[in-house]
Amino acid sequence: KTILENKFLVEGLFFFFYGVLIVMILYNGFIFITFRSPSYFYYSLSTFFLLLFYLVHLGHGFQYFWGNSILIQNYMAPISIAISWIFVMEFTFHFLDLSKISRRLYKIIRILQILYLLLIPISFYSLLLVNRILTLFGLANVFLILMAAFISLKRGNKAARFFLIGWSILIIGFLLLTLKSLGIIPTN
Repeated sequence: KTILENKFLVEGLFFFFYGVLIVMILYNGFIFITFRSPSYFYYSLSTFFLLLFYLVHLGHGFQYFWGNSILIQNYMAPISIAISWIFVMEFTFHFLDLSKISRRLYKIIRILQILYLLLIPISFYSLLLVNRILTLFGLANVFLILMAAFISLKRGNKAARFFLIGWSILIIGFLLLTLKSLGIIPTN
């Protein structure tokens, strides 16, 4: 294949991925509107901010949406990740019904959400610091979410089984990305 053919293939796969995320946002938004379940609302919001992160991270937002705005390109990644994690934790809280399952996990999640909110203005001071903190917080979140799901499952919440199945792939992908960001896994 030529370089141009390969580029078209890769770009097509990225836009397919974006399309899947958009469908997930709309589908879960529709379910939220229909059933008034807040879990679907938080899931849609977390997916939306994850989509924003990927648009920034892969350069397509800069290329197609916000043009020459270096400001948006530089600050959107940490802000979108922080907000996405806030909604991921809120989704986890509601879907696993953590307020009834574990008060301790409930408090830890609330504290982490506040810390994520505080990272947003700090990102305008030091992007490098915030990106490092986000990476470490992300690792903590992965283990916290898994722990919450296992505790919820152990205490009889049948929805936790579906949660664990659905989030396992995402968590494995996130762990690999985090380990790559920390330099533990080599990149080519």
